Amino acid sequence: MIELTAQNLSFRRANHWIIRQANFTVPSGAITALLGINGVGKTTLLKLLAGLWQPTHGNIWLNQQLLQTLSRRTLATHLSFVAHNVPAPFAFTVQEAVWMGRYPYQHKWQAATEQDRQAVFTAMQQTDILHLRSRDLTTLSNGERQRVWIARSLATEADMILLDEPTANLDIAHSLEIMQLCQNLLQQGKTVIFSTHDLNLAAQYSQNLYVLQRGEVVAMGAPNAVLTDALLRQVFDVKVERLLTSSGKEILWFGR
Repeated sequence: MIELTAQNLSFRRANHWIIRQANFTVPSGAITALLGINGVGKTTLLKLLAGLWQPTHGNIWLNQQLLQTLSRRTLATHLSFVAHNVPAPFAFTVQEAVWMGRYPYQHKWQAATEQDRQAVFTAMQQTDILHLRSRDLTTLSNGERQRVWIARSLATEADMILLDEPTANLDIAHSLEIMQLCQNLLQQGKTVIFSTHDLNLAAQYSQNLYVLQRGEVVAMGAPNAVLTDALLRQVFDVKVERLLTSSGKEILWFGR
């Protein structure tokens, strides 16, 4: 099981503090959602946790090792980050793009192994893109491309998957499929952390929430404990009504 801990984590850019004094340990084997308004620092926090950016102050520990002391290849076998709305830089096929997720395990002159092939096939199957395997990335819709990047992330077989707005460009059916995929990954011993604007999606599919406001983590814990009327008014400036579906699930309805 993976353990990822932020200790007094702060990040500043152009004399502006984006993340301030964050302290938490990402629950292992669970889905954690990052919530907050636009520009609050959700993407920045994910990039720091993935080791893509270095903190201005504080530390991040991966299994009791400082993140910045680990090589990129080692990091890639533990942490995999999927950015939001990534364009297609070159005319790779879908299958070629997913194969890029196997780079941490491949060395110069080494042929692909059966484990490599199975990892790539499984990743495409899980994200429902097998039928797109021969398509050029530049011909795909934003939603299709997002599923390709998630598949590439899964092909790394990393312990933790970090997703920045993973359902932003997807229709309802594929959004639900991606969140169900996140749940399925838990059964494989994976840990998932994702950012989202969809409070209902976060409440339904995550076991843990972090809420950011002005760069600070102002609340953390289980959805039913965190998403109180007072916090939603404070952070999102909305009133909330709680509706029960016929199956007994609670849906949040927002107003001003």
